[in-house]
Amino acid sequence: MFKNTLGFVLVFVCALM
Repeated sequence: MFKNTLGFVLVFVCALM
């Protein structure tokens, strides 16, 4: 579950870029 959340955060950061 933590790994899934980490992936979501990564996508969010990429979206901000």
